[in-house]
Amino acid sequence: MSDLPDTTEAMREDHHAIPEAGVLGRVIVRVAFVPAIGIIAAMLILIQEVVLRYVFGAPTIWAHETTVFLCGIAFIFGGLLCSVRDRHIRVVLLYDLLSPRWRRNFDVVISATGTLSATSTVVVGSQVSGQITDVLVDFNDPVEQGQVLARIDPATFQAQIEQGAAQINSARASLTQAQATLRNAQLDYDRKASLAGQQLVARSDVDLARAALDQATA
Repeated sequence: MSDLPDTTEAMREDHHAIPEAGVLGRVIVRVAFVPAIGIIAAMLILIQEVVLRYVFGAPTIWAHETTVFLCGIAFIFGGLLCSVRDRHIRVVLLYDLLSPRWRRNFDVVISATGTLSATSTVVVGSQVSGQITDVLVDFNDPVEQGQVLARIDPATFQAQIEQGAAQINSARASLTQAQATLRNAQLDYDRKASLAGQQLVARSDVDLARAALDQATA
């Protein structure tokens, strides 16, 4: 039993600031419990968010940002605490208050923990690029195959469709005009060739009609 007070005393000494840190270092060490409480609050907020989201179907819009803010403050303060103590920080909650027997049990549990990783991951993307107008799901929402996740502004694509339709109509009009020109050139050449056989028109007129027909055919 005599070892426990010595260990506790050693743990207390670890919480002192180095002399070079001065008054500011001692103040930082004394208020170190504040960001630690923020970490616990962030954990409780996340538990509440899980219950509200998956049990009651009423997720909040502030839980994620609040936990990120609290953890960020804790990490920044942790850097300051490491500097004034000139050593790493032991991140514990109730471990130091346990008896040696319970500590051994906790050591087994802690050593048995590991890292969770997904068996499969999904990369969400779109086949076309554009400005997203609506996002229909939230962070960590369950989704199904074929479910619409977001909508892209169709104005750009609608304009491209209308432009393409206008080009098709213009091409059809040009084709109709070219076909009419070809028919007229063919009729003109046939008439002048027939008259040239009767020597009623000059040969040069036939050549001109033939050139016009060849141009229309091309």
